[in-house]
Amino acid sequence: MEQREFAKHLRNRMTESESNLWRHLRAQGFTVMRFWNNEIMSNLDGVLATVMAAVIESPPLPRPSPARGEGRKAPT
Repeated sequence: MEQREFAKHLRNRMTESESNLWRHLRAQGFTVMRFWNNEIMSNLDGVLATVMAAVIESPPLPRPSPARGEGRKAPT
Protein backbone atom coordinates (compact mmCIF):
# COMPACT_ATOMS: atom_id res chain seq x y z
CA MET A 1 0.00 0.00 0.00
CA GLU A 2 1.37 3.45 -0.93
CA GLN A 3 2.25 5.76 1.99
CA ARG A 4 -0.53 8.25 1.21
CA GLU A 5 -3.09 5.48 0.95
CA PHE A 6 -1.86 3.98 4.21
CA ALA A 7 -2.06 7.37 6.00
CA LYS A 8 -5.59 7.89 4.70
CA HIS A 9 -6.47 4.36 5.82
CA LEU A 10 -5.27 5.13 9.36
CA ARG A 11 -7.10 8.49 9.52
CA ASN A 12 -10.34 6.90 8.40
CA ARG A 13 -10.10 4.10 10.96
CA MET A 14 -9.36 5.95 14.18
CA THR A 15 -10.34 4.48 17.52
CA GLU A 16 -13.23 6.11 19.33
CA SER A 17 -10.76 7.71 21.75
CA GLU A 18 -8.64 9.19 18.93
CA SER A 19 -11.72 10.51 17.17
CA ASN A 20 -12.98 12.15 20.36
CA LEU A 21 -9.59 13.75 21.08
CA TRP A 22 -9.20 15.18 17.55
CA ARG A 23 -12.77 16.52 17.55
CA HIS A 24 -12.00 18.55 20.67
CA LEU A 25 -8.59 19.71 19.49
CA ARG A 26 -10.01 20.92 16.14
CA ALA A 27 -12.92 22.83 18.25
CA GLN A 28 -10.07 24.68 20.10
CA GLY A 29 -8.46 25.83 16.82
CA PHE A 30 -5.43 23.52 16.83
CA THR A 31 -3.87 22.50 13.53
CA VAL A 32 -2.77 18.91 13.01
CA MET A 33 0.78 18.44 11.74
CA ARG A 34 1.92 15.03 10.61
CA PHE A 35 5.48 13.76 10.26
CA TRP A 36 6.76 10.35 9.26
CA ASN A 37 8.69 8.49 11.96
CA ASN A 38 11.80 8.26 9.78
CA GLU A 39 11.69 12.03 9.20
CA ILE A 40 11.68 12.65 12.95
CA MET A 41 14.52 10.17 13.49
CA SER A 42 16.69 11.48 10.64
CA ASN A 43 15.82 15.20 10.65
CA LEU A 44 14.60 16.14 14.12
CA ASP A 45 16.00 19.68 13.88
CA GLY A 46 14.06 20.26 10.64
CA VAL A 47 10.85 18.88 12.14
CA LEU A 48 11.21 21.08 15.23
CA ALA A 49 11.92 24.13 13.04
CA THR A 50 8.76 23.39 11.04
CA VAL A 51 6.68 23.13 14.21
CA MET A 52 8.19 26.33 15.63
CA ALA A 53 7.53 28.23 12.39
CA ALA A 54 3.89 27.11 12.45
CA VAL A 55 3.52 28.22 16.08
CA ILE A 56 5.04 31.64 15.37
CA GLU A 57 2.94 32.20 12.24
CA SER A 58 -0.39 31.06 13.67
CA PRO A 59 -2.82 33.52 15.22
CA PRO A 60 -3.09 33.33 19.01
CA LEU A 61 -5.67 30.95 20.40
CA PRO A 62 -8.63 32.50 22.18
CA ARG A 63 -8.22 32.61 25.93
CA PRO A 64 -10.78 30.84 28.13
CA SER A 65 -13.48 33.12 29.47
CA PRO A 66 -13.69 33.02 33.29
CA ALA A 67 -17.03 34.80 33.00
CA ARG A 68 -18.41 31.77 31.14
CA GLY A 69 -16.83 29.33 33.60
CA GLU A 70 -14.03 28.33 31.22
CA GLY A 71 -10.38 27.80 32.11
CA ARG A 72 -8.73 26.86 35.37
CA LYS A 73 -10.68 27.56 38.49
CA ALA A 74 -8.94 29.24 41.40
CA PRO A 75 -8.57 27.11 44.55
CA THR A 76 -11.23 27.80 47.15
